[in-house]
Amino acid sequence: LTLAERESRRFNELLDLEYALRVGRNAATAAKALEYAERSKELFERHPSFQTGLEYYRIALRSRDLANDPRGAILIAIEAEEFLRAHQHLSSRSYSGEFALNRVASSFHIGDLAGGLEAAKICSESFTIGTNNWFITKQYEFLLSMHSRDFVRARQIYYDVTGDPRFISQPDHAREK
Repeated sequence: LTLAERESRRFNELLDLEYALRVGRNAATAAKALEYAERSKELFERHPSFQTGLEYYRIALRSRDLANDPRGAILIAIEAEEFLRAHQHLSSRSYSGEFALNRVASSFHIGDLAGGLEAAKICSESFTIGTNNWFITKQYEFLLSMHSRDFVRARQIYYDVTGDPRFISQPDHAREK
């Protein structure tokens, strides 16, 4: 089991390198990511543990991102959220937030307003107000609210974000969004 967990972690680290070194979308990188996801899934199925599962879902989610497959990313994120609920004693809010935030972003990119807002609720429960992930979530939640024509909600998000003490320390490009 320990070797499987290490191997799964190694796939994730290799994918981190691929992700960091890529310039734009690259078919070879996407193919390699899908291969790592498949190999990681096999490890998880042969050696089921919380760690091999977590690594698999992270790799699978990133592989869908590299393959420009937001619908696939949403499905993986939902599976990951179910996995985390089944292992609550080993999980943390940050893990739930990690997958929900990916679901928010993917939902926005395909125009799934309801799905994105549902995932944003999970993010709100997962991230502490004023943290970087909270600001990122609020950015997408604001955009989803605007696109769904819920201007009252969008205005409240705007006031919540701009009223946060850490707002002024956000980079210029983040404050503009």
